[in-house]
Amino acid sequence: MLAYMASRKEQAKTVPDTCLNALSDQKKIDAAKLSEIAAVMGIVIDKFVNSPADNRMKEKRLEIELLKLESRINDSAP
Repeated sequence: MLAYMASRKEQAKTVPDTCLNALSDQKKIDAAKLSEIAAVMGIVIDKFVNSPADNRMKEKRLEIELLKLESRINDSAP
């Protein structure tokens, strides 16, 4: 199964573009219910705004800043 999945990597790379194209098709948007459009919009925005990689990066930056602050406090202690 892993070998099969590995053989599909190139094809899998085309899926997001295909889906985004379908989501931006005006005929499909016109035919969709408002609740469906809102759900899709929320999901797409959430994936772009709240990516786990971004959250980990922000967390690491905060940890670094906290370590710097702790070091400054320790250095200034009598």
